[in-house]
Amino acid sequence: MAIVARTKDRLEAAAKELSAETGRRVIALAADVTSRAQVDAMVAQAAAQLGGLHILVNSGSAPGGSATAVGPIETVVDEDLLEDFNVKYVGALRCTRAAIPYMKSSAGAGSSTSAAPTRAPPAISAAAPATARSFT
Repeated sequence: MAIVARTKDRLEAAAKELSAETGRRVIALAADVTSRAQVDAMVAQAAAQLGGLHILVNSGSAPGGSATAVGPIETVVDEDLLEDFNVKYVGALRCTRAAIPYMKSSAGAGSSTSAAPTRAPPAISAAAPATARSFT
């Protein structure tokens, strides 16, 4: 299994913990899902290290969420809305697009998008995961 985040600071510890709990190999990869080049490289690296790809789970989120999307809708700043959408929806599309060639050669491969937030999202922030769910 590969787990991915923008930075590796806590990712390595999480990979070790998951590996200890499951007895499985877990690799930690850093990638920003807003960058096609980083996503393509991350997917290729995961496939190479793991011998292919069978399942993709998209669960991207901006660190700390959107700065202005926590209040009334009239206070939401377009830039935050677009950043949120770029991470959650377009990021899922990028990851899926990059994974498809590897998954096509794997019998029973599939994709899933998680929209389960760690805290109650505002209505604006919830739009991107809902859109991503309809994609997968």
